[in-house]
Amino acid sequence: MGVQNRNIAFMDILDKLPEKRKKVYNLIKKLEPVSPRQICNMYNQRANEIQPRFTELVNSGHIVECGNIYDERSGKPNSIYRSTTEQEMLAIRDKHLNALQKEAEQLRMDADCFYISDYSKEVINKRLNLVKNLISNLI
Repeated sequence: MGVQNRNIAFMDILDKLPEKRKKVYNLIKKLEPVSPRQICNMYNQRANEIQPRFTELVNSGHIVECGNIYDERSGKPNSIYRSTTEQEMLAIRDKHLNALQKEAEQLRMDADCFYISDYSKEVINKRLNLVKNLISNLI
């Protein structure tokens, strides 16, 4: 029963992806390993539509870099990516969540310092709000 529940939770994570991200993720699953440039070329997409989705998918633990390929156009290596297994995704998300929680705690302590300026507190609180949003997206 535990494995079944875990699998349902894993699929629920995938179902909650925003539409653009889900489309890119499905292309990666279909073509993996693949680079953003390859998807742009194969599907006549602009880099600024595809590359940010790769970054978001890496940050959420859905994909990982798994090597490089030589790009004839740029003459430089391009990273290629593959989808993660359920265990890999959960480990990446846990690691990222722990780092964000530590950062949030440090920011709270910094904001409570009596000797920092109002401007510094404002900057810290803006970052803290961003970190809280990132945490809520991972949970």
